[in-house]
Amino acid sequence: MPGSFVVTFNNKIIHSYNDIPAPARLRRYFDEMDQYMESGVQLGDAFIKQPSDLQRQQYVAMDLFHSIDKKDLQTAEMLSAYLMKRNSKLIEIHVISKDDMFSMKLINKE
Repeated sequence: MPGSFVVTFNNKIIHSYNDIPAPARLRRYFDEMDQYMESGVQLGDAFIKQPSDLQRQQYVAMDLFHSIDKKDLQTAEMLSAYLMKRNSKLIEIHVISKDDMFSMKLINKE
């Protein structure tokens, strides 16, 4: 059964994704994304030299949020597919912003 997840911003759904089979070229691109992230990712103020799978997902989720904000739906769909392929238990990316505080949480089904 295909998975799905939503992105919420301040408790409002701003994006939803229903997984579909990914073509081979897209799966290869996801592998290239993983190779790129092997050299490290920037998460907030910290540079993570050897990111875990969760940290990679957080990095991509942040890019997804920015793509949604910029209304770049093609990139948002591709990043959503990456997240679903790498974490089939993902059900929500929960983003809260208040004043100068920003937090993001990836929520998985149990």
